[in-house]
Amino acid sequence: MQLATWIGLPTVAGLVAVVVSGGGQSDQSAPPPASTTIPASTTRATTSTGTATTSSSATVSTALLSDLPRAGEPSSDLRFQDVDIDGQHYENSLRYSCELFCNGPSPAAYDVDLGRRFSRFTAVAGVVDTAASGSADKFEIDVDGVLKSWTASIGHPQNIDIDVRNALRLTIRIYPPATLKSPLQAGADAAGGVQSALPDAALGHPVLIP
Repeated sequence: MQLATWIGLPTVAGLVAVVVSGGGQSDQSAPPPASTTIPASTTRATTSTGTATTSSSATVSTALLSDLPRAGEPSSDLRFQDVDIDGQHYENSLRYSCELFCNGPSPAAYDVDLGRRFSRFTAVAGVVDTAASGSADKFEIDVDGVLKSWTASIGHPQNIDIDVRNALRLTIRIYPPATLKSPLQAGADAAGGVQSALPDAALGHPVLIP
């Protein structure tokens, strides 16, 4: 009481108020830490994005014939080249051509696995513009045993657009314009000035469409 009298009752009352006030603040609970749990809406969005990515990666795109896995060994006289057919340029075409004679059997065949991944096969069947005049070549396309054929001559190509839905294998056969000669006969004819009727035909820019 002497201390209170010395410093004055109002001052003591102020000190008591400060102490009481400070104690009340220390009793208050601190705000909870920010939650690290991902909200339900964010979780759903993340899951949806992952599903879309998986679906996109599984999408099949248009494929060049040259990029598909082969189902057998192709003829040695077949190769993929850029060609001109009826004045039009076609890249990545399947060309059947020989020089003095053909090394492979007739017809020249090319097989690919489709794996039920495509719906249509398109190409232009034709004789290459640099082929001998008057030559004509037959084209066959076999889709799981269903056969279709076309005949093309120089300046007269044929458009190919066939259904390959659910197909497993596609086989292409290109025939020469005449019976192939043996290398010995072809060489003898060339020495005598007789030109052999050799194939120079192609499937212009063949592609598979999903």
